[in-house]
Formats: sequence, structure tokens, C-alpha cells
Amino acid sequence: MLNIDWWVYLVIAGVILIIILIMPFFNKKFRDKFTSNDKYKNAKPLKVKQDKKVIDTALISHEEYDNLTEAEQQAFQIYQHNLKLHNNNKEKFLGIYNGFGSKTSMRFEPTVIVLEKKDSCKLCRPYENKILSLYPTSKKYMTMQEAVNNGFHHLGCSHKELDYYPSDSLTNDNVYDDEEKDKNYNLKLKQFKYEDKIRNLKFQKNNLTNAEKIEDIKKQLLIIVEEYQLFLKENNLKRNLLREDYNIDFIEQFSS
Repeated sequence: MLNIDWWVYLVIAGVILIIILIMPFFNKKFRDKFTSNDKYKNAKPLKVKQDKKVIDTALISHEEYDNLTEAEQQAFQIYQHNLKLHNNNKEKFLGIYNGFGSKTSMRFEPTVIVLEKKDSCKLCRPYENKILSLYPTSKKYMTMQEAVNNGFHHLGCSHKELDYYPSDSLTNDNVYDDEEKDKNYNLKLKQFKYEDKIRNLKFQKNNLTNAEKIEDIKKQLLIIVEEYQLFLKENNLKRNLLREDYNIDFIEQFSS
């Protein structure tokens, strides 16, 4: 048997303790570099009134969820995610608490979970409510790089991700099926086309010099806007005035 001085064991124990204490710091630093969780840190739980009582958002129906705005739907998903983390943070990891009294920071590779969108395209749907690793390679999960190579986060994509912690984070089934997403996606494309027509007419109106042609463009603009507003009302969609500005950046034309 090896004859090792007592102080060697003490040094080894000290090194292990230091690793346990500083791991949350480095894990958070790495996570913040690759994710945009600052957008979600102030997210508040949604409440839905039903039978004159305020109930937990985890109990809302599909119909109630569908009537929420996209921002509210994402806040709801974030709330569910954070609620599970909050409940599990009180537990110990391997019988001890780490430096922040939470086991969730004990993670061996940075992973995220993709939030679902009701109007997602076919390229991005396979990754909704799925776990992706931010490492270049992973034995357990598909990597973000692989997903991007397969079409995820394409031009105009507005999907968002949350940090995922194994055994702590809540994974959900998709709320919308492919048929609903196809319908909503096609409506979004039609909305983009209306906005493109409006941008073009506004550009012509402000850059033509012929007064007669300008008046004609104004009439066309009134007609297309009236038609567009009817389309929005019939399909319960909201108008985005920023996307109707012809000076808008090309990528911003497809923002949500």
C-alpha cells in the first residue's frame, strides 16, 4: 500500500472542494456567452382568470394558450421552466449543496431547450422542446451546430432557447400539431407579402415627382391597407407597423 502523507489527502480534498465551489461561476460564465437568458430573467408568471378564480398558468387549456400573444406564450413556457427549477433548487446534489445552495449549476455540458412557436417552419419544428448541447460534440444530445447545419436558426428565424438542466428542467410536449403550424406559418407568409406591398408603395409615394402618379399610388396604398386590415381581423393577427417601413433592415422584415 502506498505510503502517502496525511497532508496530501488534505490537499486533494481542498482541490475537490474548490472545484465544487467555483464550478457554478464558470458554468454561468460559459452559459451567458452562448445564450440570451438576460431576456428572460425578469419574466413573470402569467395568471388566467377562470370561474372568478386566478389559477396557475400550468392549468390553462389549449384554447386559452392559443389566445395568448406570442410574447405571453413564451413567458408561459419560461414560467413553467423556472417553476420546476425553483422547486428543485432546494434539493441537495450528491448529499451536499454547491456554492449557491443549488444543484442545478452542477452540469457537465451546457445545454438548452428550444421554445415552441405556433407558426414555426418545417426546418425548425424538429427542434422545438428538444435539448441541444452547446458543445461542438456531445455523446448524449444533438449539438446546436448540427441543428444549425440542418436549417435551424435560418434567416428570419425567431426561435428562442432556455438553459436546460438534466433532472431539473421541465420538458413539455408541443402544444400545436403540424397542421396548425402549417396554417399559422402560411398566414405569416401572407402577412409578410402584404407588408412588402405596403413598403413598395410607400417608397414610390415618397420618391416619385409626378403628382398624378403620386395620387395614384396613394389610392393603391389605401386599397391594399384596407384589404390587409381585413385579413388581420379575419385571422386574429396583429399589425406590425415597424415592418411596413421601407427603410427597415432586410432581416428585420421577417422579425416577429
